[in-house]
Amino acid sequence: MFFVIFFSIYFGAHAYLGTRLVPLLAGKVHWALPTFALLFLALVFPAARPLKNRGWVEAGQWAEVVGTYWMGTFLLLVVALLAVEILTLGGFVFRTHAPAFRAGSLGLGLLLALIAMVQARRAPEITRYDLVVPTLRAEDEGKQIAVLTDLHLGDRLNAEWLQRIIDQTASLRPAAILLGGDIIDHDPRPVRAMVSTLRQFSAPLGVFAVTGNHEYYAGEQEAAALLRDAGFTLVRNARVPLLPGVTLVGVDDLTIATQSGHSAEGLLTPLLTRGAQESLLLLTHSPLGLEAAAAAGVTASFSGHTHNGQIWPFNWFVRTRFKYVYGHYQIGQLQAFVSRGVGTWGPRMRLWSPGEMVLITLRRPVAQ
Repeated sequence: MFFVIFFSIYFGAHAYLGTRLVPLLAGKVHWALPTFALLFLALVFPAARPLKNRGWVEAGQWAEVVGTYWMGTFLLLVVALLAVEILTLGGFVFRTHAPAFRAGSLGLGLLLALIAMVQARRAPEITRYDLVVPTLRAEDEGKQIAVLTDLHLGDRLNAEWLQRIIDQTASLRPAAILLGGDIIDHDPRPVRAMVSTLRQFSAPLGVFAVTGNHEYYAGEQEAAALLRDAGFTLVRNARVPLLPGVTLVGVDDLTIATQSGHSAEGLLTPLLTRGAQESLLLLTHSPLGLEAAAAAGVTASFSGHTHNGQIWPFNWFVRTRFKYVYGHYQIGQLQAFVSRGVGTWGPRMRLWSPGEMVLITLRRPVAQ
């Protein structure tokens, strides 16, 4: 049912774009040219995976690149056109100027798409936070944790891009690296060739990872084996010591769990019991169940998944789905951090939502 609704909207929006684009080009090109161009572009994206599955890997990769870039551009074109529809009430006001407004909106959409492509190629920003950990030892004061989410490795975000991310992370000299899921985009095959590169992620306390929803799309067991082969400590609904008095709790993706009928709170609560001299740090791909973590006395949580919408204005749509979308939140005593993510999903485009690494500096409580 989801795919029926999705593709009904998808092809319907292409038809809408065609009804606005074809009249603008009347007298300049034959109507069939923009019509069949739009039909071709609409079909490229859904054709990518079937092409790969049939063994036409290169054709599938080409279709995926073209299709995803078109998807991002198409969405911005439709948003720009809808803004004009609202301004002109569908052409009923400013009737004589409506065609020019529509042409201008298409130009604006293309410009925004170009800006988004440029912004996605910039190195991720480093967002720094101090985190007070009640049970932190004096000798661990000032140690730093790098949190990277949503790498989405695959055909588009490849080994060359990954190497730049590894080098940038290494330049921060973190004591530990936390990888917050969606390390693999959806196809493990190109990522399998990156294992030797992934092994270059290194930190004195270790490199820890949890699964995201895309690890499930890639095949849960194969993705988990790949991440372990990369040398990561994969924390699946478990607890591991990070420092004396500080425990890392990692959970499998809660979005997948909730879609399977489980509650985030029910899955988290059994993992979050703590001793009197113990602080818990929670690594969870999706920012769900954070109130339960706060109630259990967790010190901090680290999440991603939302990308803060990735391409404006879709951050507003994400806010209808998630309560905690991006940045730092205080929920009771819990310090919750939600990252925009390092990589991109779908098109390699980001508009006003740049990629991000989070660098946490551990602090002891101030003596009273």
